[in-house]
Amino acid sequence: MKGFWLFLCLSVVSFVVKGQDSIYLWPTNSGKFLSSTFGETRSAHFHAGLDIKTWGREGYKVFASRDGYLSKLIITNQGYGKAIYLKHFDGTYTVYAHLQRFNSEFQAIADSIRINELDYSYTFEQSFEEKKLMVKQGDVIGYTGSTGIGPPHLHFEIRNSFNQPINPLSSNLAVQDTISPVFSSFLIEPLNINSKVFNSYYPSEIKPISVKNDTTYFDTVFVSGDIGLSANVYDQANQVNNKYAVYDLKLRSNNRHLYHEKINYFDFS
Repeated sequence: MKGFWLFLCLSVVSFVVKGQDSIYLWPTNSGKFLSSTFGETRSAHFHAGLDIKTWGREGYKVFASRDGYLSKLIITNQGYGKAIYLKHFDGTYTVYAHLQRFNSEFQAIADSIRINELDYSYTFEQSFEEKKLMVKQGDVIGYTGSTGIGPPHLHFEIRNSFNQPINPLSSNLAVQDTISPVFSSFLIEPLNINSKVFNSYYPSEIKPISVKNDTTYFDTVFVSGDIGLSANVYDQANQVNNKYAVYDLKLRSNNRHLYHEKINYFDFS
């Protein structure tokens, strides 16, 4: 068997990507605190945006994050609940979900369409002609709620022109985060009958032996054959107790780069 050193490099959740020209307005007045971040795993998908805390309450203002026009309104008792899709002049989109209600103009439009079509069901989805219903950055377009799935919060997305969700924290938007990610443990698993961890065929969870100056240290691990690694890591932010997905994850062994994950965007398909 042989011992090896394993290095996992972690980046904090709050970051800015240079070259991002679009200036976004924080989409609500409930505060700049998150319950979930972009790319977190769910039961059957990745989380496509930011979940902004509303502290168990409803009715905070929701602002158009950029100039643009109304692209779609959705009302459903599942998923995003009441949601607004705005399209912007560079072809990108922003999405505002789980709303308590739309602003009076958007609500009147939705009500009028449903009456004209004799559609009185709760579920409603309507797309709109481009550049017909204009909005300015900072306009109140709705109010935070708890429609669809989940407790009160605002789900906010930025999508590119291909309708792929991108990390909102890769824009000028940011939360206060001076706390380093936490590396709780990692799991080493033998992958075949010729593999062992500490001379055993069973997986072994490795706990840190110390943390100094934002570096987490583990004891030497003895393995043979092919092994798989799973890391238990999370990020945090100031003034809240939530655990978030890490933004940037790198794996190195003996100065070799073995793995790198950075979630800036993904495709729904």
